[in-house]
Amino acid sequence: MWPRMDDTTVMEFERPLSSWTPGHESPTSDEIYAFVADLDRWVLPRERWNHAGHLVVGLIYLERYPLPEALRRLRSAISGYNVATGAPNTATSGYHETLTRWYLEQIDAWRHTPLPSDLGQRVETLLASPLAATDAPLRSYAPETLHSPEARRSWIAPERDRVLQAS
Repeated sequence: MWPRMDDTTVMEFERPLSSWTPGHESPTSDEIYAFVADLDRWVLPRERWNHAGHLVVGLIYLERYPLPEALRRLRSAISGYNVATGAPNTATSGYHETLTRWYLEQIDAWRHTPLPSDLGQRVETLLASPLAATDAPLRSYAPETLHSPEARRSWIAPERDRVLQAS
């Protein structure tokens, strides 16, 4: 299976800060776990923290924890990472509660479909799914809602009750 980390565990790999960037090459499970560990330690280079990286981290957190705990931990990880890398969490930038929760719920639903057993293949399947489209949340929200300070600060339920089919 995959390693489980508690709040105090630091995972060591031969290649921390590995060269793998989500969405660009086929990953190994060690590279995926190293990527997540680098985010958790707030040492991931900013240029590697892209949309695909958010999806991969969401998937790994959901494979480790039930949805409410994954959300709690991811909220803390992203907010802390932003501060540590000089990207403040404000009303117009940084952590976005509605997008984080929406994507986690979508990834959690996607995980209940038939998926490859190999982690690298699961990641590739996720990154090839409709969830990887940066405009995917617009199926559930109006742009002005997503861009609002309220949506960034706290959860806003989808305006359009459409579940994205991530197959």
